[in-house]
Amino acid sequence: MADAYGLLVDVDRAAPYIKAVGKAKNLSVAYIVTDDDRRFQAIAAACPMASEPVRLYESYLTNFSFSNGE
Repeated sequence: MADAYGLLVDVDRAAPYIKAVGKAKNLSVAYIVTDDDRRFQAIAAACPMASEPVRLYESYLTNFSFSNGE
């Protein structure tokens, strides 16, 4: 969690993430990293309405890392 956003990389840790999103006062975006449509929808639906859930695809992030030499 940061001041304005949260980042979930391991969807198996969604429950503590959702809880933290609910407690954050200034959080506006909740990033969820997954290629699975159903898991994203389930996690996004559970996030508080004050935060906007945004999906980041694992495959995109992996490709981005490779192209940056990481």
